[in-house]
Order: sequence, then structure tokens, then C-alpha cells
Amino acid sequence: MPGEESPPRGQTRRSLLTSVCAIAFASPTSREADEVADLCRQWLDADAELVRLYTDWAGLDVSLMGAHGRRAGPGRSRREILDRMAELDLAIDAAIPRRENLLQRLQGASVRSVEGALGKLRVAVSRLEGEGGPEHRLVKDALLYLAD
Repeated sequence: MPGEESPPRGQTRRSLLTSVCAIAFASPTSREADEVADLCRQWLDADAELVRLYTDWAGLDVSLMGAHGRRAGPGRSRREILDRMAELDLAIDAAIPRRENLLQRLQGASVRSVEGALGKLRVAVSRLEGEGGPEHRLVKDALLYLAD
């Protein structure tokens, strides 16, 4: 277009943009940017751990109730299952406030890098997952586009 500078000889606009974006992704702008991305990773790990704990607890509950004709299974007494469920309850009770604390810290942290912004979007998608609806779809669509 008239008035636009052309890229240096031998370089296309696309290759120039690609190299600029690669530099932006490779070098966070500040230590705080790394902290935001790290907080997001910690929150996502804590959330995944809670999902695992809930899933394990639910599986034990199903086997305890004898759903689908199953019983406690060979070598597992009702007492062993109840004890394991109590252990999982304690782990869940400890994991919930840890995850919520991370979320509070994330809310107060300012995004200063693309990695931090993507991390916050991943947390938002995860939080909205069970809600569904237009908010979840909007945030997830934006995340998928930006993460590509």
C-alpha cells in the first residue's frame, strides 16, 4: 500500500511478524510476568489434583454401593474402602483452600506477558467449564485462537 514501508529485502511481512512474535513469547517482559504464568500453572495443577481426588472418591463410593453388581472387590474390605475415602476427604479438604488461595493471588496479579494472559484465560476456561453457556464458549474460543 502507498505510504507503508516494505520489509527488509528477502523478508516477507509474515516471516518478520513470526520472528517478532517468537521473541515476545521467548522473553517475558518482567519477573512478575513469570510469576503470573507460574501461578496459573499452580492453579491448573491444583484443579487437576482436585478432579483426580473427586474421581477416586466417587469410584470408591460406587464400589462400596455395589453398583453394576460389583462389590468391594477381592482383597478390599468395606473398612479399607471407608478408610481410603476418609483419607481422600482430608486431601480434598486441604486442596480446596490451596486452590482458592491461588485464585485470589491470580486475581490481584497484573498480566504483563502473553504467557500470563494465556494462563489466566486457561484458568477462566477451567472455572467456567461446568457452567457452560456463552461465557465459557467466548473465553474458550479466544484462548484457542491465541494459543495457536
